[in-house]
Amino acid sequence: MIGDFNFRDIDWSDNSAHSATASTFLDCVSDNYLHQLVTEPTREKYVNDLLLTGNTSVVHDTKVREKFFGSDHKIITAKLDLFTPPIANSHRQVFQYSHGKYTYFQAEVDQMDWQSILSSASVHQNWETFKDRYFLLVQNYIPSKTFKPGNYIKVPWTRDRELLKAKRKKRLAEIEYARCNLHVHKIASDKAKAIYQCKILEAKARYESRLARGILQNPKLFQLCEEFF
Repeated sequence: MIGDFNFRDIDWSDNSAHSATASTFLDCVSDNYLHQLVTEPTREKYVNDLLLTGNTSVVHDTKVREKFFGSDHKIITAKLDLFTPPIANSHRQVFQYSHGKYTYFQAEVDQMDWQSILSSASVHQNWETFKDRYFLLVQNYIPSKTFKPGNYIKVPWTRDRELLKAKRKKRLAEIEYARCNLHVHKIASDKAKAIYQCKILEAKARYESRLARGILQNPKLFQLCEEFF
């Protein structure tokens, strides 16, 4: 955790506090087994900006550098040694909410005695119960598709006609440049890439506009917003 905590009345050289608020903050840091790694002033003569970690073995080379442009605070940099777990190649179940049987869904919800179902005194237990009931209804009334590893859902605006034309032109320009390796073909390839990027933004904007207009007549289209945005 890193940021401007603005505790001017803490001396981090010996972890001493000179106010009640600062003392409470130090107690919080200690109670949560955190270590503060910034030792040089970050604003004037004070260590206002802190870097707190619960594992000092993964944070290295903490430094206070020059000031931000237009700010009186200095930059803090550090190197993190983090392990990134591999992504599991497993099948994914994706629910098609736009095709749900919501009439039956609502009818079953109305028939449930929620006062009896959520009778536990524990908020956590009630939430777990509600969540289990909800996911059971989703399984029963919302169709789903299973995707194999490596498959993905294409965002709908990639099927835009103008975008597909620009994509083909970009590909042809890239092939021509790779074949001839001339500067004039490099310019053409770069231009085609720039046009393609513009067409992506235009295609997305057109799709969003159509979606916004369609939601008024078909509220189920809102699920597409949740899926793609």
